Amino acid sequence: MLNAYRNQINSRSIFKLINVSMLKLIPIVGMFLVNIYIAKIVGLNLYGEYSVAIGIQLFFGPVLAFGVPEIILRKASTYSFRNQSRESSRLLARGLMIVAIGSLLYSTVLAIFWASGLIKNHYFPVIFCAPAISVCLVAAAYLRGWGSVQLSQFMEGSFRIFAIILLLPLSVAFTDSDFINIAYPLALVCALGLAAYQFATPLKGSLSRQKILAFKRTILNGLPFVSINLLQGIKNFGDLFLVGFFLGTNDSGIYLIGMQFALLVAFPQMVLTIIFSRRMSWYIKQNELLKLTRDTRMVTLVSVTFGSFCFLGLLAFGSRLIPAYLGQDYEGVYMVALLLVVGRLAHVAMGPNMQVLALANQQSYAARITVWVTISNMVLSAILISLLGIMGAAISNSLSLTAWAALLKLSVARRVLKVNR
Repeated sequence: MLNAYRNQINSRSIFKLINVSMLKLIPIVGMFLVNIYIAKIVGLNLYGEYSVAIGIQLFFGPVLAFGVPEIILRKASTYSFRNQSRESSRLLARGLMIVAIGSLLYSTVLAIFWASGLIKNHYFPVIFCAPAISVCLVAAAYLRGWGSVQLSQFMEGSFRIFAIILLLPLSVAFTDSDFINIAYPLALVCALGLAAYQFATPLKGSLSRQKILAFKRTILNGLPFVSINLLQGIKNFGDLFLVGFFLGTNDSGIYLIGMQFALLVAFPQMVLTIIFSRRMSWYIKQNELLKLTRDTRMVTLVSVTFGSFCFLGLLAFGSRLIPAYLGQDYEGVYMVALLLVVGRLAHVAMGPNMQVLALANQQSYAARITVWVTISNMVLSAILISLLGIMGAAISNSLSLTAWAALLKLSVARRVLKVNR
């Protein structure tokens, strides 16, 4: 089995790597461009409400996955080839049932909040679509572990792809901003339909052969990942929510666009880490730490190179191009984006340490670090927002992101690479 798996790793070509990377990048970059387009056509006030809705959607999407994608990727390198089909189908069935239960509770609570008037966002249907992200993440993890890597990238981006396809023509057909509330639910239906079609065969017979003990074990294994995703959601979007709370939705719209530019820097690391996740997991389990270090350094080098070009481009042209395209209302985006990109670039330069800790079953240590950094960031952000406004949130985000990455890197060195132990 070891030789067979090594042959599988060594047979991967550069063309296949580029192909998979493009499949991952297209929906992410496409959604970035569509969000910039939406900001232009709906105006700053409505885009501020849209930014809050998107933040809530992206916050709860990974949380509702309940750690199932991470469990699937970790199990993919432990099942024997003989038992892959049976065990993986059962794990997929348990995972999707857990996600379905969590999504039903999420939808019920949202409906109660909306009916009681506690949620007054114009783009409530966007918030309602968070479960689509969860299902796509589970589906992509399953395909990456036991099926086609290319198809897994398409599945992970399917919700974004369908949203892009629907948003652009609907924006022309409608004279107001309600096209957003139509496009996202339709994208949800398309993404769930694709997942149901893709997994009809592996799920056949698996849903009725589950044991309560297996469900409990899956839930317990997923709890650390739920806490990490929850904390990462607060870390990633807590500033956005604080800006909206203290400064209003207009500033939250400006902050979201700045976040979109910052996320461009992280795209290569996200793509390459996902592609190499199974390989990294194998290296960790076989204690081949030199090969693990080689892969993480390669990911870091490519990511930093790309991020540096993004930073230099924003520095040179952002102050003129952003207000020229979006309008003078968005003039404040430039400095916010610049600060957020600096923090994201520092984070990328530290390497994909969170993913390495998760693959090494050290997620509890990552969660502890994330707790302290998240709390510190929220407190510092609230203080700096009151003193410096929206720039205070950007400064706090950059500082906390850099500190978080440095602490994770130290944890990887001590607990995975066994440095100074």
